[in-house]
Formats: sequence, C-alpha cells, structure tokens
Amino acid sequence: MTFRADSSGIRVFAAELRESYSEVELAKNYLHRHGDFGFHQAGVIGLLAGQHRGFLAQLEELHNQLLTILWRSGEALTEVAVDYDDTDKASAVRADAAYPAVPRPVPSRD
Repeated sequence: MTFRADSSGIRVFAAELRESYSEVELAKNYLHRHGDFGFHQAGVIGLLAGQHRGFLAQLEELHNQLLTILWRSGEALTEVAVDYDDTDKASAVRADAAYPAVPRPVPSRD
C-alpha cells in the first residue's frame, strides 16, 4: 500500500482559501462603510453607541484574525503541494533507478 497526495486538490483548496480571504475583506470593508453611525444619526440609540462601538471593534478583530488564518493557511497549503510533488518525483526517480536497464531493440528502417 502506498500513499500518494493529490497536490492539485491541495492547490484547489489553497485557491479557495484565497477566494475566502477576498470575501472576508469585502465584508470588513462593508462593516467600515455601513456599520458605524455618528452621534447625530444615533438618536435614542445613541445611549447604546458605546456598546455598538465595542461590538464593531470585536468584529474588526475577528475579521483580522480570520484574514490572517486564511492567508497563512493558503500559503502553507501551496508549500505542502510543492513538497508533495517534489517527494513524488524523488520517489519515482529512486524506484526507476532500482530496476535494471532493459536493452531496447533498434528499429529497422527498411
């Protein structure tokens, strides 16, 4: 029984993580554009504005953590795919070298 990694599948997943990174950035930008309100816009809700700002700060931190995780995971998976490819190639070279040379017949061109 042998183990063989599907490096193309790993690369696809890394690309999906990069796509998720972009989507989280869009959500973060949306939060900055539409998530806060000024003192005059707050009205009665103004009393809760402090709690709202605290909640926005927590969301900001969560977005930053998620962006870091997605970016680093995508990079790491890409490196893993490269390492698996290199390992598979090295194993194939060792296996090929273990077999004796086979004489090849010369084709006749008559």
